[in-house]
Amino acid sequence: QTVSVKMIDLARIARIAVAIGYALSFQFPVKYLNRWVFKFIPFGRKPQKKTLLSFSYSHFTEKIRWALDRSNVQYVERPLVPVWHFVTTFWWTKGTHSSVPILLYPDGKVLKDSTPILLALNETESEQFGWLFPATQSPEIQALLKEYDTKFVKATAEFCYHYLFAYCEFNRKWYNTQKGDLSSLFERLVWLPSHFIFKCVFEGFGKITDPKKAEGALIKIREVFDDTAKRLEGHEYICGDTFTAADLTFASFASWMVLPEGYWQEHFVNYNDLPEGYKKTVDELREHPAGKHALKMFKTHRNRKPAQ
Repeated sequence: QTVSVKMIDLARIARIAVAIGYALSFQFPVKYLNRWVFKFIPFGRKPQKKTLLSFSYSHFTEKIRWALDRSNVQYVERPLVPVWHFVTTFWWTKGTHSSVPILLYPDGKVLKDSTPILLALNETESEQFGWLFPATQSPEIQALLKEYDTKFVKATAEFCYHYLFAYCEFNRKWYNTQKGDLSSLFERLVWLPSHFIFKCVFEGFGKITDPKKAEGALIKIREVFDDTAKRLEGHEYICGDTFTAADLTFASFASWMVLPEGYWQEHFVNYNDLPEGYKKTVDELREHPAGKHALKMFKTHRNRKPAQ
């Protein structure tokens, strides 16, 4: 028993150490390389079209993909591999930003983070993206997106990552869907240790495989679904009488919980591959009024066109 406990403690310490090391690897370029090195590096060629740096499975990414597709904008999506994506994101943002989505413009402009990107598109390209934040509903929509971007998305991530890392077979099938996105020699070389580091980061800090973590996250998810259902009473859309960034964001974030058929499998995993607990939750939330709304938005408003 003593040996077992010590081994568990050592494994825990190892995970924390890797997590801290990975976190520091993000901070070092921002604090030092950006100050001394990045200023003197001639960065990569400007893209010929709008280019979306993404995680293919990310619901933050889906917000931007959906907006671009719905507005018939030509763009190139470059999916990155989790864990090692920062090599590309630091490169294009000169060491100032590590996460995705990032939208690159041919003129060198760089937009970062999903909601700021939507707001910028709405403001600077209003003819194509004015439907995102109609003037009369804009304050309400922005306040709602702030809640979705924090409480809702964090809960869905905690719930889904619990099953990803608590069930090895499910994790393998999910990570294999990301394998086809390897877009550079560096990413191909480092793909194998990615899963180990990814798990260490989440397990080292968040105890992500603890079932209580998933239970608590599901409570928050249900609260958001219930609140959204109340907003929809007597209305076809969440804010106002038209499809806006509120519906787009809710449906994108809810996609991990309802898995729209015929679409999300290409970025996530097949419904039949889900662990039983996850599958049961998907069945439940698909029947929830807010879940039905998310599925309806995918069916009637997604109109996805492949990125060129």
